[in-house]
Amino acid sequence: MMLFLLSCLSQDIDSPSADELVETYQTAYCNVYSQSTCGSALAECGEPALIFSDWDACIDVEINRFSQCENIESLFLTSAGTVDACVDLLNAAGESCSAEDLCPDGPTITAEGSCAEVIALINNCEPA
Repeated sequence: MMLFLLSCLSQDIDSPSADELVETYQTAYCNVYSQSTCGSALAECGEPALIFSDWDACIDVEINRFSQCENIESLFLTSAGTVDACVDLLNAAGESCSAEDLCPDGPTITAEGSCAEVIALINNCEPA
């Protein structure tokens, strides 16, 4: 019985909060979309992208975008695995800013897969 309680407790500790998921996603997204080298690589992939002049400008836009969503925290919590997978992709892409990481199978990482699902969550959220 004690092992069961400990395993439940450790699962709760390891689970990020909604705010942590949102912040982690926004940080990873802006790490990609505020680098001119990533912008060049995205253009190579056929996705012209809005590249922010600096990280702070990107974060400001992201915070504003997320503030327009009433239920974004609950959406991120129910899709935590998808958000984490997207963050991993964005982090890898932000480190290299290479076409291989930004569009490994043709389309960009934001056009399909976990990041496309996260963007769909944001775009289809309940307006605040």
